[in-house]
Amino acid sequence: MRSSMPGRIGISVAALLLLWTTACTAPSQTLSPGTDAFETTTDVEFEVITEVRQGDVFGGFDAQRLVIRDETEWNDYYDSLNATLFPPPESPRIDFDQRMVIAAELGSRPTGGHSIRVDSIVEDETSLHVRVTSTAPGSGCMVTLSLSAPVTAITLARTDKTVVFDDTSNTRDCR
Repeated sequence: MRSSMPGRIGISVAALLLLWTTACTAPSQTLSPGTDAFETTTDVEFEVITEVRQGDVFGGFDAQRLVIRDETEWNDYYDSLNATLFPPPESPRIDFDQRMVIAAELGSRPTGGHSIRVDSIVEDETSLHVRVTSTAPGSGCMVTLSLSAPVTAITLARTDKTVVFDDTSNTRDCR
């Protein structure tokens, strides 16, 4: 009795595709520290409102992470970001009944070439985890010789959950 090699390959490929599709659509599960319980997390969609990177004096002098849940606070914050512009741009309209804003400022840097961004947000039962990455220019990078203060602001569906910032930093290799 001869076995059909193409048939076995087809079944193997179909099984792998089924496993891959299931893995890509299932929520993530991580083991909660100090317990035997698994915690389910879900990716949260967000939209970038403003992102100022290299060489721009825009954000504040101190690094900070902000959660903004009302229009007055948003307008004050956006006006402070644009205080050096004349005329200042009007702040983007956000429906704070449905949305909220998260902002991440890198703080003042002595040169251009620095950036900050929100990479991802995951949600568990009690909180949102916002992954923020800041990048600095490495040796050999050409940069502007002016102060910069990169900032990014995003909007996402409103929640009253606690927001936890997970910060990472890296250095760009320009060689």
